[in-house]
Amino acid sequence: MPKIFSATFLEDGKETSRDFFLPDAKSVRAAIKHTDGIPLSIREKTYQWWQREWVGKDYKIRFLRSICLHTSAGLSPENALMLVIESETHTARRNEIQPALEVLRGGGSFPEAIEHLRMFDQTIVAVLSAGEKAGFIREAIDLSVQHLEQKKKNWKILTGGLSALSFDIFMSVSSVAGMQYKFIPWLAEKGIQSSDAAALKHFADELNTVKNINSGLFIITILFCLAIVGIAAVFFSKNKSVSGFSERIAGRIPVVRSFIFDGAMGETFGLAGRMLKGRLRLDMICKLVSSSSIVPAVRRLWEEAHKRLMAGETIGKALKSPLLSKAETLELQAHQNSEQLANILIYISDERNVFYARGVKKMIYLALLISIIFSVIVALLGIKLLLIQNEGLMEGFKNIGSGGF
Repeated sequence: MPKIFSATFLEDGKETSRDFFLPDAKSVRAAIKHTDGIPLSIREKTYQWWQREWVGKDYKIRFLRSICLHTSAGLSPENALMLVIESETHTARRNEIQPALEVLRGGGSFPEAIEHLRMFDQTIVAVLSAGEKAGFIREAIDLSVQHLEQKKKNWKILTGGLSALSFDIFMSVSSVAGMQYKFIPWLAEKGIQSSDAAALKHFADELNTVKNINSGLFIITILFCLAIVGIAAVFFSKNKSVSGFSERIAGRIPVVRSFIFDGAMGETFGLAGRMLKGRLRLDMICKLVSSSSIVPAVRRLWEEAHKRLMAGETIGKALKSPLLSKAETLELQAHQNSEQLANILIYISDERNVFYARGVKKMIYLALLISIIFSVIVALLGIKLLLIQNEGLMEGFKNIGSGGF
């Protein structure tokens, strides 16, 4: 596949720099010599992650819709893309999309230019490429926009849920830690104003009991946080036996199952349905979708489906998986044509997205409930110690009063 090379050369006695879209450095050297230039340096253009501009989904959606508007006006996809890039005035974003313009100027095709934009994943590149080749680029852009909008929606739900969960965990940890390292030491230092040995022993015993209970809560909180990190690390492990064990545990917890599996299923099935409507072959769709999910079990579902399709099995058998309910499996087996299959995939996606949103809400409520319980326990322990201290203080006042009489 052609690449972008940055070359410096002498032309008419002047040093000139220019980008070339050619297969290799040898071709770039030949192109420069063809114009009677003298090559000085040729290097392939590469970009490190810190040199790139972050591009949000909103900008990607506007970018695609702009291309769609220009193609609707009669421009070719290549000219529409070139016009959208040239109209970008933001310097950092222009530098990010400039490689695609160099591809077009070098005679590259629309799919090659889209791939060199670097801000779209392989699934969108595949949909746009297939749409351009088949002559339905506007439909392909609409499908890509729908995919980005769904990802944006899922990401918003995910970040909202994680933010609430993080806040609840922080409140639980801080309340327990505050009691353990601030309030209890302060009370131990202050003690009670009493000379009664029994009262002093009672206060010391109660303080020690509260400290032990709070230490238990603190250890439970820390272990819970470590468990979340450990399960996540194991879940995304490349070791199939290790990740499979974690998946079985996660699958038995309804809230976790909705949070992890339903979200990934909703996104991948929706993407597959939209790509099928975009007239891509199902075997290609399975291969592309499998690389778009970070959840190992969902990724394996599509990898196995691709293998079975290539082995000649029917679509219903190829898509059979323990992650699908019996009703979903029957629906997939009952389709009569690709249009019905696409609609079924999108229907499953919509249903799983609803389950995903519910699961995130349940997780937030559960975390909030646990945080409240921890805070109430800590507050009651603190109140109990203050009451004991207050009893000691009143006992001291009584002793002073009795001594005065």
